[in-house]
Amino acid sequence: MGLLTTGEKMGLGEDGLMLTMRWLAVAAVGLIIVAGAAIYLPSALQPSTTNGSSTTITSTTSTTCTTTGSFSYSPNNQVKIDDVRATVYQGTGSERIVTFTVLFENVGTSPVYVISGCGSGLTATLPANSPVLQKVSSGPVCACAEFIAPVNPGQNHTSVTPGCWSGYHFRLVQPGTVTVNFNLFWGTNGQNFQQSNSTTISATFRFN
Repeated sequence: MGLLTTGEKMGLGEDGLMLTMRWLAVAAVGLIIVAGAAIYLPSALQPSTTNGSSTTITSTTSTTCTTTGSFSYSPNNQVKIDDVRATVYQGTGSERIVTFTVLFENVGTSPVYVISGCGSGLTATLPANSPVLQKVSSGPVCACAEFIAPVNPGQNHTSVTPGCWSGYHFRLVQPGTVTVNFNLFWGTNGQNFQQSNSTTISATFRFN
């Protein structure tokens, strides 16, 4: 009796085995793309200066717009907010789109968990009837994976809002100053994840 190949043991012919291998290769590439999307940060953002719980940030984008902001947040013995930024980039036609990022650090003694990948635990609320920023409904959301990311003690993580998963974006209507309120949701149990904790942030940005 001859030895069975892996495909024969699984009941697959040569064509079926090749198709399975190709599917696995495509899946692997898809995971790489998702992972890449999760860690992307605009390279044009400049370093910030920090003083206590308040930070001043200056960022320059390819649209030659400069955004300066400062923030304060509700202190927590597990999560420390290190940085809050606004990025302005060119959308369709003359539209300018704003994305916010929050960099936080786990300063506790146990892991915290946040939504990452094609998803985020960060939300942003604009002032009602703001003449500077406007929330606009977008088209279909992106089809990629959302996952729960652990942030161990001493590690940091960047959360983004809004993203292609949000179903909306923020449009820069005109230059001016605006205060945006954020909620960063996180949990302490990775096995039975719930966003049972939140850190509130208030940030003021001046858009030129």
